[in-house]
Amino acid sequence: GYITAGVTAALVVLLSYVLLTANITALAYSIDRTHEEQSEMQAQVARYDDEIASLTSDDRLASVAAKLGMVQPDRFLRISLLPQPQSRPLAYVPR
Repeated sequence: GYITAGVTAALVVLLSYVLLTANITALAYSIDRTHEEQSEMQAQVARYDDEIASLTSDDRLASVAAKLGMVQPDRFLRISLLPQPQSRPLAYVPR
């Protein structure tokens, strides 16, 4: 009676410990994988930032413009648009 109950309780505690240890190990591997993915994504963002910087550089844009036959203008014009008139209601309903 008491011995069986004691052995059963000890086995339950031991099994619980093993299951908790297994879960902790699985979580640790999951955290490591997530950190690796984060590092890879940060490196990819850095590569994209470099690519954006190279694509938007003034020298590159000037080179592309020259290939398209574009030249620097002799003069610049400034155009300002007049404000749009207030829109009128579709129908007028007197009060």
